[in-house]
Amino acid sequence: MFKVLFVTSLVLVIAISINAWWEIRLLKRSIEGLTYQKTEIISEFIEKNVIRTMERGKHFEIHRILKNFIYGGIWKINVFTPDGIIRASTNDAELNKLVEDPDLFTRNEFFIREENTLRADGKKERGRIYYFNRAILNKPECFSCHRGKEKAIAFLTVANSLRDMDEEIFERKKDAVIVAVLTIAALSFVLGLLFLRFVNTPLSKLTAVM
Repeated sequence: MFKVLFVTSLVLVIAISINAWWEIRLLKRSIEGLTYQKTEIISEFIEKNVIRTMERGKHFEIHRILKNFIYGGIWKINVFTPDGIIRASTNDAELNKLVEDPDLFTRNEFFIREENTLRADGKKERGRIYYFNRAILNKPECFSCHRGKEKAIAFLTVANSLRDMDEEIFERKKDAVIVAVLTIAALSFVLGLLFLRFVNTPLSKLTAVM
């Protein structure tokens, strides 16, 4: 009886663990996908606003436009020219400075790396940053200020802190594990009672009679 109960419980634990692992994996992919998609959508909106502002010749307003999009995890936004010089940024200290490793931004549409960021309370914190990079292409409406041979007139970089996303994934994982453990414990208890009621007790009575 003990062997049957043990094997049944083991199968149950494995099945529930695999199901919990799969649900956590799907949930993680979903949360990551939504975070990355949000960054891309914001990048598209910024690009349209920047191009519209440049067409009107109001380049000085680009800084204000970029800062309007600093919310919901967006940590930093930069616009730099093909030679790597930052011409607009939400971080005033980076203006007119050279981008660190320009090829990394121009050759990769997106990447993730760890950096020191400032929290709301002003303290530095090490965390993962998702960078989405978009080339601002040289379109016919830009030819008045830029040569037609230039493929890209600038590059837009949107840096999104993944701290909130990582915390949410961790909390969801913890909840899933707790639910899985409680489910296993409850089902094991019920199985034990069933075996005791319908298997062990009748066998004990039969043994006593014999």
